[in-house]
Amino acid sequence: MMLNSNTMNLIENIIRCYSAFGERPSSFNNRKFSFYVLPRWRNAVMSPIYLRKDKVLNERDLRQLEIYFNRNPAKSKHDASTPYFQKLITPKHKCDKHLEKFLKIKKWSAQKELSTLNYWTTIQPFKLPSSLHLRVGSYFDSGLQHDFRTLLKLCFKRGDTFVQNLEFGIRTVQENTHVVLFYNKQNKPCACGLVTWGKSGGFLWCGAVAPQYRSRGYWRQLVAARQMISARYGVNFWITTTSNPRIAGNADGYYKIMTFKKL
Repeated sequence: MMLNSNTMNLIENIIRCYSAFGERPSSFNNRKFSFYVLPRWRNAVMSPIYLRKDKVLNERDLRQLEIYFNRNPAKSKHDASTPYFQKLITPKHKCDKHLEKFLKIKKWSAQKELSTLNYWTTIQPFKLPSSLHLRVGSYFDSGLQHDFRTLLKLCFKRGDTFVQNLEFGIRTVQENTHVVLFYNKQNKPCACGLVTWGKSGGFLWCGAVAPQYRSRGYWRQLVAARQMISARYGVNFWITTTSNPRIAGNADGYYKIMTFKKL
């Protein structure tokens, strides 16, 4: 299916947002793909390898992906060792039978579960209830690191190793990253999130709300707070990815992410 120019430009803008996480790997120069790596997080969530607009895959493209992964082994448990790439599709997208047949022959497969990429072109209204207050700062220098770590481990059900690897990635983008936390009247953290921005837009990530504070609209307020903060640096376009059905599509617009992996 051919895409109209507005859709193609939107998809390109979305993909360019990932450039906030760093440069393209010098050892992978196939221009059919857009690929930016967050150190220790070379995976389909944080370092997606997007097939660019209207590009047609061939055997050489797949082989280049396989060579790149073979020559650059995983450095952490969050680095994928299996080659992968992704494609942004509309919610009503019909499967590309030609592509799926080609990939099946080459021993690649599409994941059944699709994640969602939300995007915003407008800043959402920000209004916290009087029972909460907002704190914002750089991750390592604002005194917010401890509370962020504690809340993230609780909400994501992860341990110290997960957070340590996450902080390794944050450190590489700390100059253009802020952490946001909401606190209750007892000064206990109840919601948190990160925003990393670049020339092409802002990436909202690690958004989390403590279990007892969910279903109160705080996730939407986390979006608004991070938009407001990054807008001061000229950002006017934002994305986030999620597998949470309650969040998926809760934005100005969204795409589904189809992920393909080598068998």
